[in-house]
Amino acid sequence: MALGPGCSLPSWAGLTAVALLGCDEGQYRVILHVPGGAERAARVEVSVIPSCGEVATAGAPFDAPLRVVDVRGGQSPPLGSVRAGTYGLYGRAWDRRCVLFAAGCDTVHLEGSGDGTLDLYLEELSPPGGCNPGDRCEEGVCLSDGGLDAGDEPALDGAADGSFDAGGGPSHDAATDSGRDGSADGGPVRLCDPTIVGSIDFESDAEGVAVSGATAIVAAGGWVYLVDISDREEPAQVARVGANLARRVVSSGQYAFVANGKSAAGLFVLDAVDPANPARVDTVETPGTSLDVALSGSYAIVADEDYGLDVIDATIPASPVLVGVANTPLGARAVAAADAIAFAVDGEGGFQIASFSSPDSPELIGTLPGLGPSAEVAAWGSFVFVAVRDDSLVAIDVSDPEAPILVSSTRTSGEPTSVVVHEGYAFVTEGSSGLQIFDVVEPSEPELAGAIDTPGTALDLAVQDEWVVVADGAEGLQIVESGCRRRDR
Repeated sequence: MALGPGCSLPSWAGLTAVALLGCDEGQYRVILHVPGGAERAARVEVSVIPSCGEVATAGAPFDAPLRVVDVRGGQSPPLGSVRAGTYGLYGRAWDRRCVLFAAGCDTVHLEGSGDGTLDLYLEELSPPGGCNPGDRCEEGVCLSDGGLDAGDEPALDGAADGSFDAGGGPSHDAATDSGRDGSADGGPVRLCDPTIVGSIDFESDAEGVAVSGATAIVAAGGWVYLVDISDREEPAQVARVGANLARRVVSSGQYAFVANGKSAAGLFVLDAVDPANPARVDTVETPGTSLDVALSGSYAIVADEDYGLDVIDATIPASPVLVGVANTPLGARAVAAADAIAFAVDGEGGFQIASFSSPDSPELIGTLPGLGPSAEVAAWGSFVFVAVRDDSLVAIDVSDPEAPILVSSTRTSGEPTSVVVHEGYAFVTEGSSGLQIFDVVEPSEPELAGAIDTPGTALDLAVQDEWVVVADGAEGLQIVESGCRRRDR
């Protein structure tokens, strides 16, 4: 049986084991052969890297491992799942005086079934490594006056069970990442300081939200609510419109487009030019169950749970027309769109890219499997961010839509339900864990910028300037001032 989170290791006795996947039977485990065993090693770092040939010098840190964990005090977090293939397994060991005394890399072949034992032999380094002058040592970890020694920073723990594309970048833990500008005591300098300033309850749970001017449009199952948010501290409901199963909503000017579940009105359009008197102007019968909707140019793209992506011509918003369907292998749960390209995720971990440059015959042009069950997707420049339900935010480079590349996977404190990217910040709702904000100016290295819990279950959000409007389930709508540093991008 492989060892996983919280699984105690037996006595090292010259050997130790770390899990590659978790506490389930039939998974790989790694046996580390460390000179001197537990009597000598205070800390061992294990990384999965593309190839041992990419290690510049024995014992040198590897800049972009695919997976990495620290083994300390007989405890091993899992490395997380890695796709079948050939990799380098790279280990480094420190003693209690922070002397880097052993390192080694072995080539391993991982099969999809994930069954067996891998041996990693670490060899004595000559000369050994150590801390920088003036640093102090605590149980194998070099510390400077500002916290972790930047020259030899311990690796972050890998995600517990999240699927990871071996072509991507490192996995980060949002709970331990520091801000880009370190504070004097080594702690993070938060770029955002979110505060809840107002709220409003509804008769049904708030599931989705969009903002148009001073009006929030809230998808709430059997109703769509319109809320005046001009007074952030005292938002007021001004109208409501009946729906079937409203889950998500987007707005453009005076119009709101509502993903309305499975019915003859899978998508319907509201004219909210007068928010106190909204008019349901037209509907579109979608092939299957509509779960999400995105706008790009004059088209609305619906995430259809049963078929994939429905392309709707909304040139005349009051008279939308279904013109094409791009079938995806497992349907679609969420969608983002930009420049005649749609990005979709399904409930099984697939990421699909479709072109609707020919709207009547949209086609799939790219895919990236193995992300894990996903809730929402957001496009930002040449990157797409995916809210993966197994507590991670994934960044994908889509500069070549036919060959998307996973560039980072960042741990979140809860299970993400939605994501919006605004001015270089990714705002992520996380169910019972509330709202987290990440600095994603460098998509390959997202960092936690701020967080706040909400009283309900945060399911969706909209961002307008410094304001974040959160659909908070049974607790209605929460108005949050992000407190984020403004930036041009």
